[in-house]
Amino acid sequence: MKKITHILIAGIFLFALLRILGCESLLPEDYKEDNTITVPELDEIACGYLSRDPAVLDTIIVGTDTTTALRYKALDATRLDGILVSGVIADSDSVIIDTQFDSLVTVMDTLISDTTLLISYPGDATCYLLYEYIPPAGQTSGTVHFYSSIIFNAENLHSYIKTEILTRKAAAITTTSISQMDLETIAGCSEFVEIAGTGEQYVVPKIRGRNSFILQQGAYLVRFTPTETSGLETLVVTVIEEQ
Repeated sequence: MKKITHILIAGIFLFALLRILGCESLLPEDYKEDNTITVPELDEIACGYLSRDPAVLDTIIVGTDTTTALRYKALDATRLDGILVSGVIADSDSVIIDTQFDSLVTVMDTLISDTTLLISYPGDATCYLLYEYIPPAGQTSGTVHFYSSIIFNAENLHSYIKTEILTRKAAAITTTSISQMDLETIAGCSEFVEIAGTGEQYVVPKIRGRNSFILQQGAYLVRFTPTETSGLETLVVTVIEEQ
């Protein structure tokens, strides 16, 4: 009962705050005309990558030639269930990562930075991709930001994505970012979704995961864990490295 009361109080507080800020100023179509709202630069860059329409091709001019290219890179996430360790199916991802790290990194698709990544989700509770980090020249480490979204449908409107970075021994690196996003980011990076066949319409926050990590040079496994898996087929991810 206390939990429900806290949720109600939080909801009332948020509603009051939106009334004070002006609900209309938080709508996507009005956002760019409202100079009182400022989205953090990294969030705005990430939103641009996450908002790309994959059906649209980019035009590239190389010298005197004009060509077209996809606006994204397609990747397949990997499931770790069913992998044998010493002839026996391992009972946890941690055991597999700890014993099979070198083999895993040779077969996994690799995340790259500064682009839109469309990741085929394999339908498991967790899935993995490889990420290889090289810090800026003259530095031994750097900060990397992982932003996640999804292709929305009627089943996954409330799904969020947890991102973790795992080392060779399956140890998770502590994230340096807070989990809550500013209201400005939520308002400034949203998507209008119309559910096919029902006529139902929603405006939903596009960024469904945002985690930052300080990394040393090397190879890592990136684990994506959705809060809900129903109807989830494609993750949209962008990786931004601080220079």
